[in-house]
Parts: sequence; structure tokens; C-alpha cells
Amino acid sequence: MKDFRADLLNLHTKLLNNEHFAFTRFSDGEMYLMQGKRLKLGANESIVGSTAYHAAWAPEDHKDVDPSIHQEIIAKLIDSFKYDAPEYYKGISCSCCVGEANRNFFNSLCPETKYWTWANLLVNGNYPYFVSYMIPLILNHPRLVLVANEKATLTTSLKPIKWFKVGTNCIVNNQSLIDEMAEYVTDINDHLFIFSASSLTQMLIHRLHRTNPNNTYLNIGTTMNHLMGLSCNRGYLHIHKGETHDDMKKMCIW
Repeated sequence: MKDFRADLLNLHTKLLNNEHFAFTRFSDGEMYLMQGKRLKLGANESIVGSTAYHAAWAPEDHKDVDPSIHQEIIAKLIDSFKYDAPEYYKGISCSCCVGEANRNFFNSLCPETKYWTWANLLVNGNYPYFVSYMIPLILNHPRLVLVANEKATLTTSLKPIKWFKVGTNCIVNNQSLIDEMAEYVTDINDHLFIFSASSLTQMLIHRLHRTNPNNTYLNIGTTMNHLMGLSCNRGYLHIHKGETHDDMKKMCIW
């Protein structure tokens, strides 16, 4: 039986030992897109499929992807999920967060392997551990490369040797970064890449791991927003405000 904390410890050990791996996350947003639903997050409105909600999102979170228009982009996202290679860990949405039917959607796309894990692996009940033990390893890596929103303001503790910047709706607007970064990794090894670039991250990690698996590619999502001057409104990020939240108690199940 898979264990939420044990899977995180596995990645922690790999970071400690400088073992190369990729960790990419297919959360609810990626799931909606792969299911053929429109996904729009804006300043005052969210749209999932044909349903609109009143919600306010930070500027770096704004996106608008319509599978009826962006078929090629969605195809790349699905390819990144179907890709199967050693040490390429695919985090998927779990039934306790999105329901059993949506959890089973991932199985309908491709067979489950030992490299499947939780999309929420770095957050919820695992987030305090990630903050205490894994973020320091990331910050101290001598060859750290960052992919993050151009609106970020890096703290003095986050000092990447290179920063690939993305803008608003990067899933659509920064597709050229895939080829640019694939060329960049061709001749470099032993670098640690951290990604906070929405669903573009999945396409990037897929292409970069295929191009050169001798680096580590880690999808950090919003877990290091507090070090980049970006929005910290998600429940688990309340830890950086000295607050508690129920999300930090949740241990996801497989």
C-alpha cells in the first residue's frame, strides 16, 4: 500500500544523494484540460468547462486554455502524462481530493506504474516536512535553475544560476520555452531545475527529461511562493504567516 509520507521521503533521499529524477504533477487543473474542459482563472472569475464561478486569482495564476482552440497544447500535456521512463515520477490527483471517478480517469489514459505518486506530494500534510527538510537542500544546490513567473521577486535565500521567466497564461503564451530549454539542457548535467509555471511545467519536464535525464526536474508548484514574493493564499502556505490550516493536517490516500 502506498504511503503519502514514504513517497515524499523517497524524493528527499534522492535529493540528499544527488540522484537524478523528475517529479511532475497532474493536479485538478491538468485533469480538467486533459478531460477536454476549458480552464480559465481570472481576477474575478473562474471557468471550468461550461461552469463559471466567482473567484479572485492572483495575477501570476491567471490563465485561459480552451481545448477546442489549443488542441496541440493539450496533446502535449497528455503526452507528458503518458510518457514512461525510469525515475520519471507522475503525481496524480487522488480520490480523497477529486473523487474516485476523476482518480480513475488517469488510469484510463495509461497503465499505472511504480513511478505514479500524488500530485499533492509536496503539500497538505507533507508540506511542513518539505519546508523543514527539502527546501534547504534546494536553496543550497550549487547549480539551481528556476522557471517561474516574471512577477516574482526573489529573496536573498533563493539564488538560481539561471532564471527562465514566464508570463501571464504561460501555458499558451510561453510554448517557445520548451525548445529553448531543451537546447539549454543538451550539454549540462547535475543541475537541479525547479518549476513554478502552471501546466507548462508538465510539458517542460517531459521534454527536458527526454532530452537529458542527467539532471533533476522538480515541479514545486506554489510551494516556494513565499520566497518569490508571490501569492500565499493557499491553505498550506499559511504556515509562513505563523498560522495553522486544516490542509496541513491532511495526509492524502491512494
